[in-house]
Amino acid sequence: MLRPKSMPVGCRGHAVRPAPRPKAAGAPRISLSLRFPAPSNPRAEDLLLLRQLPLVVGAARSPDCPARADLCLPGSRCKGLAATHFCVLMSGRTPMILDTGSADGTVVNGRWIGRRHSQSHALLRRGWNEVAVGTGAESGRMWLCWEG
Repeated sequence: MLRPKSMPVGCRGHAVRPAPRPKAAGAPRISLSLRFPAPSNPRAEDLLLLRQLPLVVGAARSPDCPARADLCLPGSRCKGLAATHFCVLMSGRTPMILDTGSADGTVVNGRWIGRRHSQSHALLRRGWNEVAVGTGAESGRMWLCWEG
């Protein structure tokens, strides 16, 4: 379920202009996995290649409720994920995670971002990046790989 691409992504009430969609030749290669990837050999079937940025990631809702995110992840695997929890977008030539106003925030590589924290975004590093949503035992984890 995709939302119209003309809608701006919001952060604390401010409109965020999406980065231009990367062209195929120079596009950054970013993959998402809900399972911890083995450093030596991640299974290809566990990876989702993110082909277009910006991409809003949120929780899947009931069939009666339309999706508000570009990528809806199952609540059973990602507890604590808001309807529009975070956005993956480009900051210059580096991809970043922008918390879009979730209640609990987002943890990127061990660093908290979000409205209750000092930063609203975190740049991704090359290789695997851990992204956690929610708090405590209920938190959901996913991994993003940037092959810069």
